[in-house]
Amino acid sequence: MEKILNFLKNKSVGYYIAATVALLSFILAIVFFATFSNPDVPTQMGNKAVGMTPQTIGIFLIAGFVVELVVLFVPQYRFVQLIAVVLFGLALYKEVLIIPDFIAGKVNNVEYNDGNFELNVFYLVSLLIIVIASIVPVFMGFYKKEEEAAADMPVKGKTKIIKVASSAVLVVAAVLASSLTVNALTKGTSKQNQSDNQAQSSSKNTKPKKDPINQRIKDAAEAVEYSFNPEAVLIKQQETYDYNNEDLTGLKYGNTRTGHDLVYVFEGVFSEGYQGGYGIHVATIYLWDDGLYAGKSKNTEFKGYWYNSSIDDGKEEGEDIADCLNMVSNQSNFKSIITDPVKGFYQRQGYVYINPGWGDRSVVVSGYKYYPDVAIFIDTYDKTTFKVGEVFNRDIDWEADRVIKNLTYTTIVEGDSASDRVQWTYPDGMLDENNKFTAAGEYKIKASWHGFEDEVTITVADAPAA
Repeated sequence: MEKILNFLKNKSVGYYIAATVALLSFILAIVFFATFSNPDVPTQMGNKAVGMTPQTIGIFLIAGFVVELVVLFVPQYRFVQLIAVVLFGLALYKEVLIIPDFIAGKVNNVEYNDGNFELNVFYLVSLLIIVIASIVPVFMGFYKKEEEAAADMPVKGKTKIIKVASSAVLVVAAVLASSLTVNALTKGTSKQNQSDNQAQSSSKNTKPKKDPINQRIKDAAEAVEYSFNPEAVLIKQQETYDYNNEDLTGLKYGNTRTGHDLVYVFEGVFSEGYQGGYGIHVATIYLWDDGLYAGKSKNTEFKGYWYNSSIDDGKEEGEDIADCLNMVSNQSNFKSIITDPVKGFYQRQGYVYINPGWGDRSVVVSGYKYYPDVAIFIDTYDKTTFKVGEVFNRDIDWEADRVIKNLTYTTIVEGDSASDRVQWTYPDGMLDENNKFTAAGEYKIKASWHGFEDEVTITVADAPAA
């Protein structure tokens, strides 16, 4: 006891702050590991955090705690405290990456990220306190007098050598173990994401090897007259917007408007089960050439202004350029819709508020530069041969795609009304009540949607003998 008192008697306030930081980091690490994935990561950390290895927050906290213990053990080497500051800073950095989606959800009242907002605020504030508190001792030092710290620094005697060496080993071990563990977790997450993407790409989402745009579709596109070029439309962001404008107040939801052309169409489908029920709900937004838009999310209609050239960054060498695509409104839940660029048929993607009837949700909407539909085709993914007795899983194996005037195509987004769904026609007797093929032969299957049709011939062979 006397040795401990002698050890502590010449220590400054900075030493006791470091001791407090060590205790807080240890407690927070325990709380974090007990809560961040209970019962799963999306529930607590949000959907975005799933691919960000949030467990690294706890790992850096534990590593920082170990380094802080070393600092308390050999306080004369206060530069070691900087290593603890860096480790705690890395934990804070990871939480800073996770928290913005929670804040955006609260501000816009569209909490698409899921997760526990209050718990993440607790993490953020606690980590911020730990980081700030860990920085203070670096400047204050751990001794009341610097001469005493200098006197303790020389490594002399067997006991001192063992003490310093073991401390150095602990610091190196903490840094290496945390960095290697984080690196392994990050790589594992990356490989899992890549594996998931490959699994999706290798199944139904893989486009057919041959070009589906055949002569029939090219002729159909040629026959549709359409001269408007959505690529040339540039709508500048305004400082303020007049929501009493007659053009806006009189704007109706729909894909036709006298004297105006569509520039973008956004569409998305939300589905969720709730208390034994299952609903499919659609959101669609039409963006017009005069900077107005009108949308519908399930049964809620909304409208406002859109722009693709921002005030701050939408200029290059003095000329206005397209640098974004955002929508603004004065309606609750739709005041700001911000989209990001994506690749493929759709060029932009964002989130829109939706109420399926049992709470506030959001739906991902994807937007494409509008050209009229010209045809549909059945994408069989080269699955056109079957056997008698085999179940026909059309919803899994096939899909119907629509083609627009510029000959790009995408899967048809089916709405919640019968008129917006693809109608499939099978020959009589092809399938039994269990959706199994009944007899060998060739059969023609037809798909119809919005007045367009396509037909595929399949071959059903006899099942091999038992």
